[in-house]
Amino acid sequence: MKLLEQLSQELTAIVEQSRTSVVHIRVYTKHGEGEASGVLFWPQYVLTNYHVVADSVSMDIKFYDGSVFSGIVVGVDPLTDLAVVSIDSNIAPTLCFADSSKVALGQVVVAIGNPLGFHMSVSMGIISGLKRTMPSRYPLEVKDESRKRKIYNVIQTDCALSPGSSGGPLLSAKGEIVGINTAVVLIFQGLGFAVDSNTALSNARRLVQNGEIVRGFLGISGETFMLHPDIVEKYKLSDVRSLKIDGILPDGPGSAVLKYDDVLVSLNNRPITAFSDIYETLTEETVDVRIPIQFIRNQQLVTEA
Repeated sequence: MKLLEQLSQELTAIVEQSRTSVVHIRVYTKHGEGEASGVLFWPQYVLTNYHVVADSVSMDIKFYDGSVFSGIVVGVDPLTDLAVVSIDSNIAPTLCFADSSKVALGQVVVAIGNPLGFHMSVSMGIISGLKRTMPSRYPLEVKDESRKRKIYNVIQTDCALSPGSSGGPLLSAKGEIVGINTAVVLIFQGLGFAVDSNTALSNARRLVQNGEIVRGFLGISGETFMLHPDIVEKYKLSDVRSLKIDGILPDGPGSAVLKYDDVLVSLNNRPITAFSDIYETLTEETVDVRIPIQFIRNQQLVTEA
C-alpha cells in the first residue's frame, strides 16, 4: 500500500507541475475546426505536431487557468511531424526535456493532453518500444506519390491516447519530457507513438531560430541491419548495426554511388546504425557539399569521398 501511495503522490506532483505548460489547441480551418494538445517549451513558444496546424487558418491556445491566446505558426517540420506556435504571453514553462537516448524499455511514462477535447487528461503506461519507424501522413515530394514520408526513432507507448492527444507531452516518472505524442492506432488498444525528446527539442529550437529545417538529402530508404561479426572485425567497424538500403530515388544524390541492397556503415565519418542517424548527419552544413560515405557491397567495404 505504501508503494501505491508513494506512486500516487509522485504522479499527482507530475500533473501539478505540468498544468501551466500543457495547453489545449483549438484549430480553425476552411473546413471546420479541431482540437489537439501542445506544450509550452520556451516563453511565448508552444510545441505541437505539424499535422495539427497543417491546414490551420487561425488557432486559440488555452491554458489550464482558462487564459486564451491567439497562436501564430512560427515554423513546421513535416518530416518529424513537429510545429512551433508563438503566443503573446510571458508564462514560464515548467517542464524540461529529458535525454531520450537514455530512455529504457519498460520505463514508466505519463501522457498528458486533451483527447476528444477533455482538457488535462492523464494516462499512465510504459515505454513498450524504441527506435520505431512509422509512416507520416504526408507523401514524399517525388513522382511516386504512393511512397510516404517516414518518421524515425519514434517511441512506442501503451499510454491511453486518443484523437486530440497529438502534440501533448510524454513524461518520465521525474516529470521530464521524453517525447511528443504524435499518433495512435485506434483499432488497437495500447499502441501509441511519440517523437523522441532529443529530436523534438533540437528541431523546435531550429524552428524558432530559422522558421524551417534545412537538411541534406540522399534520396534513399532503408532499415537497420545487423552485420556479420566477421565483417565487423575484418574492416574494424565500430558497430554491428548498419543500414540496408531498400529504395533509391533514380534522380536522388545517392543514386550516383549507392545501389539497392548496399549496406551503409558510415556517412561523413559518422557511423550509421539507423535511419535517424542520416537525418542527424545531413545537417544544413552538408547541403551541396560532397561528403565521405562507406558501405558494404558484395562483402567488400567501399569508400567514396
